[in-house]
Amino acid sequence: MRVVYCDAALVNNLGHFASNCRAIVPALRKKGVETRVLAHSKVEQSLKDELDAEPFFSIHPNVALSNDPLCGWLISFEHISRITSEELDKITDLQATDLLIFDSTKPAQLKACIDWAQSTFTAESCPGIIMTCNWFLGIVPPETIQNGQQWAVQDTQSIMYRYAAISIQKEFQKKVRIACYDPTPAKALGELCGREVLTLPHPMQSTTTCRLRGKGTPTIAFLGEQRPDKGFHLVPEIVRHILDEIKDIHVIVQNSWDKMKEQMDELHGIAGSDERLELIYGSQDGAAWAKLLDRCDLIVVPYDQSAYAAHNSGVAIEAVANAIPSVVPNGTGMASMLSKYGMPGVISDTNDPVEIVNKIKQALGDFDEFAKRAKDASELWLEQNGSNKLVGRLITLTVVGSIKYR
Repeated sequence: MRVVYCDAALVNNLGHFASNCRAIVPALRKKGVETRVLAHSKVEQSLKDELDAEPFFSIHPNVALSNDPLCGWLISFEHISRITSEELDKITDLQATDLLIFDSTKPAQLKACIDWAQSTFTAESCPGIIMTCNWFLGIVPPETIQNGQQWAVQDTQSIMYRYAAISIQKEFQKKVRIACYDPTPAKALGELCGREVLTLPHPMQSTTTCRLRGKGTPTIAFLGEQRPDKGFHLVPEIVRHILDEIKDIHVIVQNSWDKMKEQMDELHGIAGSDERLELIYGSQDGAAWAKLLDRCDLIVVPYDQSAYAAHNSGVAIEAVANAIPSVVPNGTGMASMLSKYGMPGVISDTNDPVEIVNKIKQALGDFDEFAKRAKDASELWLEQNGSNKLVGRLITLTVVGSIKYR
């Protein structure tokens, strides 16, 4: 058995692309599985060295190649799909006992992988192919739709997931599979595509000591690649309320990229007059990110509820995996995750800054209990997820030729 791990978004430490690769690939290699990593052609040298990654894919999933105002997205889809399929064709000598993982696919990568597999192999000779979808799906959950049970398309481009999925020929459906690492998007994507979407164990696992939180001045954190759909426009107001209403507190705001400058400038002004606020600029490598997580006692995720209705948050997942209580919005994949893992945090009904601050105060008011729940949740997470669980499932898929579902 050999594995080819592909990720056209694996360029740097932004997002969780590098984190997924760090978790999955070493676990495969530790089990003696020959594993080749194919990254974006401009992958940073540090990741090339760390992950033994090869520069390979020329087009990032987020790139728009056409500015046509009406159908630019479709032109981009066709071009990216064709080019990516041609690049996959450079991979040689794959056999039915091998496995190709294409992580973090969007519709163009899905279609490229499907077209390449069905034009290159017979169903019998085709290697196992798992294509994971970790991006926003752009659909609205059933409870928000009148007189309907299906998820509704909010972003027209989301229909291309279905377009790609239905192109899988019947004889290839046991070899070419679509998967998610979380049950919420897996269910939504399955309904959108009209195909079964696998839920695999999440590769994320603890990278910290998983200490029992609760000693000393609590540290509240807002972490990650900050964007409007992550509610970052609310953070300056939330931080002001925290600093005004909670005296014994330390607040960390970290922004992995250079967007949301207005909000970062506003926070910089607050930090200039209050040393309890610490700002961290830029993405963190694996070691620095683990140290940052270990400092956190409570992670706040003020994300947009509609945007995350069919999606989870990598930061919220890392909170559960690392025994860190959190505050998350209701009606999202994050809220479902907290419920599943013993409620190691507090759920906010709305994204109103005052309510979020009240939920933060609620968590701090009974922090010993939430810290204990978070510790228990991290242990349960490790029983069900992590790189070893995922790799075991992938090996089962390849050796046995089928997947045992959760």
